[in-house]
Amino acid sequence: KQVKNSNEEMEALGKNNLSNTAIVNMEFSKYLAPLDKMDSTARISLSKYGVNELAYTSNSTIPMNAVFSEIYYSDGWNCYIDGKKTDKIFRANYILRGAMIPAGKHSITWKFEPVSFKKASSYSMIGSLLLLLSLGLVVGKECRSGIASNNATSEK
Repeated sequence: KQVKNSNEEMEALGKNNLSNTAIVNMEFSKYLAPLDKMDSTARISLSKYGVNELAYTSNSTIPMNAVFSEIYYSDGWNCYIDGKKTDKIFRANYILRGAMIPAGKHSITWKFEPVSFKKASSYSMIGSLLLLLSLGLVVGKECRSGIASNNATSEK
């Protein structure tokens, strides 16, 4: 069921049977499969559970909207269908993740890949390399000046 805004989304949660109905804000409508058909034989099952990665297998005769029982967080969780990243993800029931799954058999993987963490890791690596380079230059300069002063002392 589609609603116009977050307030309607919250209201609809208490008025619908959430075991067979998902409440989706209209802002996500472009990511949804058609809602007029159902596949009673469609199946999704969890095949791998990890802290930063979840894998599922699915099978359906038509494209379907799947709701996953994990918190929706758009700034980090990415969905891959058969290894290809998809942007057809949405928030369902105000707080859960959802994705449009094409018809057929598919592997679905959710990976936590926050851009902020990757940037911070890159900056940390660059900072560490610059620190090591600076340390190497200082030690090299000290070694050269020590060798030069030893040579000057031994020539006297």
